[in-house]
Amino acid sequence: MPKRAMLPLLLTFFTLVTQSWGQSLSCPVCGTAVNATSTFAVRSASSTSAAQQNVYACSVFHAQRFRAHPMDYQDPSVSYTPTPVGTTLTSLSPRQCPFCTDTAVSEHYVLLSNGQKVHSCSSDDHYQKLFNETALSAALSPASGTQPLLCPVCKMAATTSGPYAMVNSSTGVPQKVFTCSTEHAQLLATSPLSYKDSSVAVHNTTGMSSSAFTYITPTTMCPFCRMAAVDQHAVYFRGGQALHACVMKHHYGQLNKNNTAVAEKLTVQSGSSSTSSSPQCPVCGMEVTDQANYVSFKNGAQKIYTCSASHAQLVYDGVLSFATRTQPAGRGGRPQAKLRPQDWTYVEPSVECPFCSMQAVVEHELPFNYGQTLHACEMTDHYASLYVAADLRTTMTLVTAGTAVPSTARYCMGMGTVMLNGFTFKTTTCLLYLFQGWVL
Repeated sequence: MPKRAMLPLLLTFFTLVTQSWGQSLSCPVCGTAVNATSTFAVRSASSTSAAQQNVYACSVFHAQRFRAHPMDYQDPSVSYTPTPVGTTLTSLSPRQCPFCTDTAVSEHYVLLSNGQKVHSCSSDDHYQKLFNETALSAALSPASGTQPLLCPVCKMAATTSGPYAMVNSSTGVPQKVFTCSTEHAQLLATSPLSYKDSSVAVHNTTGMSSSAFTYITPTTMCPFCRMAAVDQHAVYFRGGQALHACVMKHHYGQLNKNNTAVAEKLTVQSGSSSTSSSPQCPVCGMEVTDQANYVSFKNGAQKIYTCSASHAQLVYDGVLSFATRTQPAGRGGRPQAKLRPQDWTYVEPSVECPFCSMQAVVEHELPFNYGQTLHACEMTDHYASLYVAADLRTTMTLVTAGTAVPSTARYCMGMGTVMLNGFTFKTTTCLLYLFQGWVL
């Protein structure tokens, strides 16, 4: 046999062998590295595990997204091309076609984003079905594996016994989005689409018949009517939780675009807040048990801990990249001023503002992924500066493995409010007020 003729056979053999060895793959939704031992897989609906074809994802949530809309994650470089009559097809036994019990063949496949494939049998009709979203979605079974719930506000772990925002419903199972605390449930219920996963597109389901939709089980109701909710009409929140609408396209649009309409349908239920004895790294979410690596603010008054020196460096270089909010809380991102001291809740145990020596307040918060926070004092300018990378960087010192990397930051120290003029009783490069900032 000529060498060129042998090449396709060798490539096919190599692919099958490497897949059986569990080589590194990529999630079709986000590209994160996964492998063939992952517990998060969408399987073709074949009768036996050996016959099933698997599509591996980084999480059960991404596996669910792929199953609902597989054509969103198709590689457009490969499309359906009729197989010439007389072509010899290569069997992938024991793997079966998703649409029947016949053996899948190597030449008939849909290529997914980041390299994974789903194969059909020798039937040309079934080959075409690989490129039909409704047909392929129906041929896939639900994702296997379980994954902890994550709070959409901060991405900390949440539990089904904890607080949640709930869609009011007189029938069916109420839809719930669980959070780590009642405070975060309230934030979610007040502005739910602020915590939407923007990587998930709104799909055009015009023309789909009612029978083509997958209804949520156990039955849950649409937030905007008394019809049953469907899997294809969802708004996904950060961390993977979702709310679902019915088959009506108008209600699907409201769910994804009308923040006020969704908020009106949510109520907050209290529960046992999720707590952890150790902080979690804002880069990867790993629990930080050895607190040797961190970024320090204002000479160590506040710290953001990381799992490793490399992740501490990432936070130091791009601190706002790991924040869960991009602007201060308030109308249009403008901090709202409070004039009375009794209006504020001071952080306990007491910590200082990164930009002065006043005590930090709970209301002026910069939240990071997985739950750590940074706080400023009562002054609205200092709160706004938490969300300006250049301003925040001047207050930072990087500490890795217990060794501080000197910062070029120069800031004032001491008790009271640091300003550019005022009365002071000691000589420093900064001037020190003898009264609290709310007086100003």
